[in-house]
Amino acid sequence: LPGLKTISPEAARALAATIGHVECAGVVEITPQALLAVRATPRLKVPSQLKITAFIPAQPNMNVAMKGFFQDLGAALLLNRRFAEAAQCFERATPLDRSDPALHHKLGVSLAGAGQLEAAEASFREALRLDRFMAAYHSDLGHLLQRRGRREEAMAAIRRALQLDPKCAAAHLNLGLLHEVEGRQTEALASIEAALALAPDNADAHATLAMLLLRQGDGARGWQEYEWRWLCPVFAVRALMHPRWQGEPLAGRTLLLTVEQGLGDTLQFIRYCPLAKKSGARVVLSCPRRLFRLLSTAEGIDDFVADDGPLPDFDCYTSLMSLPARFDARPEAIPRAVPYLTAEAARVAHWAGVLADLPGKKVGIVWQGNTSISPERSLPLEALEPLSRVPGISLVSLQQGPGKAELELVSREESGWPRVVDAGGMAEEGDTEAAFVETAAALKNLDLLVTCDTSIAHLAGALGIPVWVMLPHVADWRWQVDRDDSPWYPTMRLFRQPLAGDWPAVARQVAEALGTG
Repeated sequence: LPGLKTISPEAARALAATIGHVECAGVVEITPQALLAVRATPRLKVPSQLKITAFIPAQPNMNVAMKGFFQDLGAALLLNRRFAEAAQCFERATPLDRSDPALHHKLGVSLAGAGQLEAAEASFREALRLDRFMAAYHSDLGHLLQRRGRREEAMAAIRRALQLDPKCAAAHLNLGLLHEVEGRQTEALASIEAALALAPDNADAHATLAMLLLRQGDGARGWQEYEWRWLCPVFAVRALMHPRWQGEPLAGRTLLLTVEQGLGDTLQFIRYCPLAKKSGARVVLSCPRRLFRLLSTAEGIDDFVADDGPLPDFDCYTSLMSLPARFDARPEAIPRAVPYLTAEAARVAHWAGVLADLPGKKVGIVWQGNTSISPERSLPLEALEPLSRVPGISLVSLQQGPGKAELELVSREESGWPRVVDAGGMAEEGDTEAAFVETAAALKNLDLLVTCDTSIAHLAGALGIPVWVMLPHVADWRWQVDRDDSPWYPTMRLFRQPLAGDWPAVARQVAEALGTG
């Protein structure tokens, strides 16, 4: 909508009915009702500087009018996942009618989305005080309690929701999510299927079903179900006017591949680029600029473009993580040949000199990933103390980011640890693009990497380096269940927690394997 300063609800609905993508970059002023109408389109990008206005005629009960304005605006912002701003609107609306449980509930949803879990719980409980028979309120409270680690209370709340309304699809979905995080895969699958029976178009339920199927090794069904993620608000991506590639012939066409989610996902699924290239396409990868140098060693990519810059001419696009669904999605068809990434020879030689004097087997360690997303995947460095007592090895830290500070604790003489070389700190020096290249080169000079579930595990696997991955009791879908090898990386071995949070047991298993290996 370039150059448009205002848009009416009627115009927004007309646009929503006729085109598939709306980018409001030129819209500087919009009513809440129009914003809600525009949000009905499949893909929407709303600028943060958008000015929301409303004309409210003078009337006897202004509180009703103001409540309606903030309620509509909050709903629009909530749909656009602008949670903090939505919460501000509902915080303005609730004093105008404190007896309305729906306002308290929407405030709770907004606060939960903004990460203010304690305040969100208070809002949900106020909504329930006003209306204790609303199943959706119990269901959302249960999901929040799960996020807060209070799983028994979460189960009670969700069960209560289903008692009140056995046909509440959201409650079945939340029950499935709770079963999933507790490792009850069969029960989780039954709950998700119950949710889909009630709400066949629930994208979140389909995406959750995909994770369950992939964890069980059912790639044929799992990857097809995973395509529903594009309709989930959490997977909002850059709007593109071109058609999404659905598997049609590519000969003579340009295919734009995009990345999504984390670095590890990019490193894992870059392996599919040669298959796209063999289909006859010119393959262009859109990704963060800091990855260009590392990923330039992968086969099947003709050109790179920065994911935050202008796009080249192309005919169709898809995500790297959609490629399994476009080719043979069975686990036995996964392209497993390694290495499919290569470290730069000059940097490998440099790191050979850096690590040359270390005696014995050189074992890299990484203990912390992104704790803001999946804290259960990380462990404290001190939990790896059994590794420090294995004879005949030298420990090399490849940890980067905040977790690197823990090295100071084990560097003290009284810690009893041997010297741990801080290769991660050296690799971080300079720009971020070089950090990936340096880490790859350092890895090529190690005999083994022992790591938590983070992106460097994928980098080591892609380089064909022996890597042992320490996993939480309920691991990510890609590591499946009840196996100590990986269908994705032939040089990988998996070590799983026997009980939730039991990292000492994992460290003992790894140390024992090191001592006998």
